[in-house]
Amino acid sequence: MADPRARATSPGANDDDIQPSPRLRGVTAVPPSTMSPIKPITPGSATAAADRRLRRRYSGRVSNTVNSFEKRHERTEIPRSVDIEDVDSPPLRRFHDKVHPHRQLFVRIVLCIVLGFLTSGMYYLMHHYTVLINDWRVNKAKELYKTSFVAFWGWLVGIGLAAGLITAVLSIYEPSAAGSGMPEVISYLNGLERPRYISFKTLVFKLIGMTLITSSGIYSGYDGPLIHTCAILGIVIIRNLKKIPFFTKAYYGLPRSKWSKETLSLLRIKRSQELQVFATLGAACGVAAAFQAPLAGVTFALEEAVSFYDPSLILKTLFSCAISLMATSIWYLGKKQNGNSYSIYLVNAHCNLNLNILDFVSWAIIGAAGGVLGHLYNLLVAKISKLRAKYIQPSRVRRVVEVIVVVVISMTATAFLIQVPTEDDGSTCTSFDRSLKHLIKVPDDNPCVYACKDLLNVDASSLLHKRAPAAPPSDETETPLDKCTYWFYGHLCTDVRIRDIVLAEAVDRYLAAGEYCAKKPPTERYSLLIETSQEVHDLVASSIDTYKSALYPKGLFFDGDFNKTAAASKSKSSLHKRAAAKPLTEPKCYHQMASLFMNQPENILNNLFTRGYYYLFEWRTLLIFGFAYLILSLATHNISAPTDLVIPGLIVGAAFGRLYALGVNVLRSKWGLGLADPGATALLGTAAFWSGTSRLVVTIIVIALQATNEQTYLNGVTMVVLIATAIGNAFGESQYHLEIEEMHMAFLPHTAPPALTKTTVADRILEDEGSLAPENLASIPLEPEFTVQEAIYLLRSTQFSGFPVVHATKQTLYGLLLRDQLLDLINREVERLTGKSVAATLDRKKKPVGLLKRIFGRRKTPSVGLSTLADHQARFDQSTAELDHLMGALTPAVLQLRLDLVVQEVMNRSPRVVYPETSAAKAYTMFRGLGVRHLMVVDFDNVAVGILTRSDFHKLVEDAHHGHAGGHGHGHGHGHDAHVAAEGGHAAPGSRSAAPMSQIPLAQAEATVPAMGRH
Repeated sequence: MADPRARATSPGANDDDIQPSPRLRGVTAVPPSTMSPIKPITPGSATAAADRRLRRRYSGRVSNTVNSFEKRHERTEIPRSVDIEDVDSPPLRRFHDKVHPHRQLFVRIVLCIVLGFLTSGMYYLMHHYTVLINDWRVNKAKELYKTSFVAFWGWLVGIGLAAGLITAVLSIYEPSAAGSGMPEVISYLNGLERPRYISFKTLVFKLIGMTLITSSGIYSGYDGPLIHTCAILGIVIIRNLKKIPFFTKAYYGLPRSKWSKETLSLLRIKRSQELQVFATLGAACGVAAAFQAPLAGVTFALEEAVSFYDPSLILKTLFSCAISLMATSIWYLGKKQNGNSYSIYLVNAHCNLNLNILDFVSWAIIGAAGGVLGHLYNLLVAKISKLRAKYIQPSRVRRVVEVIVVVVISMTATAFLIQVPTEDDGSTCTSFDRSLKHLIKVPDDNPCVYACKDLLNVDASSLLHKRAPAAPPSDETETPLDKCTYWFYGHLCTDVRIRDIVLAEAVDRYLAAGEYCAKKPPTERYSLLIETSQEVHDLVASSIDTYKSALYPKGLFFDGDFNKTAAASKSKSSLHKRAAAKPLTEPKCYHQMASLFMNQPENILNNLFTRGYYYLFEWRTLLIFGFAYLILSLATHNISAPTDLVIPGLIVGAAFGRLYALGVNVLRSKWGLGLADPGATALLGTAAFWSGTSRLVVTIIVIALQATNEQTYLNGVTMVVLIATAIGNAFGESQYHLEIEEMHMAFLPHTAPPALTKTTVADRILEDEGSLAPENLASIPLEPEFTVQEAIYLLRSTQFSGFPVVHATKQTLYGLLLRDQLLDLINREVERLTGKSVAATLDRKKKPVGLLKRIFGRRKTPSVGLSTLADHQARFDQSTAELDHLMGALTPAVLQLRLDLVVQEVMNRSPRVVYPETSAAKAYTMFRGLGVRHLMVVDFDNVAVGILTRSDFHKLVEDAHHGHAGGHGHGHGHGHDAHVAAEGGHAAPGSRSAAPMSQIPLAQAEATVPAMGRH
């Protein structure tokens, strides 16, 4: 019996003069000269199978070598929207009939556990080998420094060049491995993907690159690349779920062997939803691993990563981040056993100092400075990135040269700056007791200073039994020692060991006060605290035997030859003279510059956050280090390596925060006020500068609490973060969003611009057409005349990613069919009639055997015949020439197959719709909040008059922010068609837009991208 979907073939159906049906709206005729005279496919017996085979059409091979970097880089710049909306259709309901929600929940829980363990394991590998490589590098450098500066400099440069060149080669081979990856992660979770930036190769190369960069002394961090790789890891887990039979059946309701073509078409969209969820979970686990703060991962997902909010995502994210933190202890073999072990920037002292109005004013200044300087920093980063994209990125030779120049300059600066003298005698080594100068810079009227007449009757039984009174001592029982101790706790911050030493000395002085004052006049001044530098020195020296190395903060570089009297006798410095006299009891000397420049970023922050050592770093050291790190990190960012500015920004903020405290303390000392702790101010400076650049609020507050285990300054951190964020937002976008703009990504912010509330869909979005006529819309008529031939013409004449399905004459809306679905239907009908898969035949790109293929092996073709439809976003090229090739290869019988019935079966029967009079702001909120890719515009008779996509709303946002004149936005392409390229859909109903970059074949895309993406 003849197939009911096949029509009688009209004469000349496969001739060169075939024209599209007039019922296809918005479709232009195809010139006859473009048709390819390919031998047609005809249904027949097995003997005719060879004749039915589509001729392979090979394009120029794109080699995975260094020579093809430009083309590969251009392909990585191609963005496209993500389909995450369910296609409401009978096949979807049949699919859900086979799915068991409890089994799906079980699989999701298992996958969250796997994701938590893998992300923490990836962090452990990166961090562990970073520490090993850096320790080896620094220890060797210290040995060479004793013998020859040239050898020391050569070692630093050599290691830096080795790491830089390896990462440069990896980035040239896989361009998506360069940069932080955070803009791509944020854009993907906003509904816009760049496919190569979420590949497994990117994950591997980025993990190798950030390990080498961080451990080689190059001025960069690993937080952004780590979050990117963790997000990719979540995507990879979902992509490979189908390879495990048990999970496949439990999650999808059917074993993989029973997947039908209908199931495969649905899974592509269903999997996109899970990919976005697990990318969010992966990014959150990356934050939790980077800062050892699971709650920070949750808040980051809610603040920055999530575009389509789902309340259940909070629980999923918290569970995954908690598993990641728990797994960290397993990877570290149980070394992390308590809360302090998980604080990556654990402060060494918790000081509950008394606050006054001057402290709050000082915090407000820090917050305001963080907001202003953070915005200027963002503009500087964007400007440098733009210049680099214009002059450096177009040439791979210049990329490699840039890496070499940056590494040589950075390592040379490090080698010379650590020799800058920090002492008046020209020495680079500072005596440790100098860091405690604040112990003698106390107000003269402090409660620890008394006249001798008040200390004549000292009773030893009245000594304090508790060193830290919870409340001020009462007037009836208080003693001078009680008052002094309470004042000390509230006005001076010291490490617990130093505090015990000072208070023990105060007790001894209090006990000796009676005997001393009996021989002195009644008005003689007597202090219970030490008051001179020599007393501080002697106090520390007398405690070395008790505390040994525990007396000194961790992370400092000390003079290795300090205790060698033979070497000390050759030096003329006063420190070495004291060492010769008392080599075992003298306080060590430490190198301020080396402790900052030669350390890992994590140790640098720990040094800057050190509490209780107010003068651990002098103002000259902090000034030189802060500006040097700022300049060198800006020069390093966005070279051909996985670089990031999160950690450099934290370090710069901490350095200038500590410097600010030293300046404020000069004034406070003159005014007779207590001194501010530079370690605490460094934390405030970090929080202010980070929020000024990133505009994160809750995430930074949580990290400041969890990563440092510091609660005493939580109110200060909250205050500076809120002020810096508010001021920064008043000036402009955050750092990552400015980078997204420079990448020409059609990112949609959380809220619609206020200008959209004053206009309607008809006023602004359809203004280019002049009318709301259905004839302007390329649609699919639901009629028998819609055949394979008509569908190919529709695909050939437009590059839209979705088509409204309408009544043939009334133009009333029936539903929406995605471009991918239409391609599936063509493939399905051709295979049903001919026995040959069109998609499999036309997937004719020759895959080269590159480096990764040799390492990881070729990807095996799944046993299911059409599973490649679910595995690959683009089954075959949709270029004009490719569709011409398909048209010429099909016989009239195949071309005249009816598609209207199958279209009606698989189309989305409930697409999101708005009316022409709908507020543009409401349409924007619906589009973004629901994660829609296509928003239909219908009149009150349900006639389809338009379709809105991401490019339309992005155009509105850009017009609202930058005005209509001179294009559609700041650096976002050349006109409206450039925005269409970011979406791959209708730019505006009926507009004849340029082909979307996500669907242009390689040869055409390579010719199109430079015009849009380069400046």
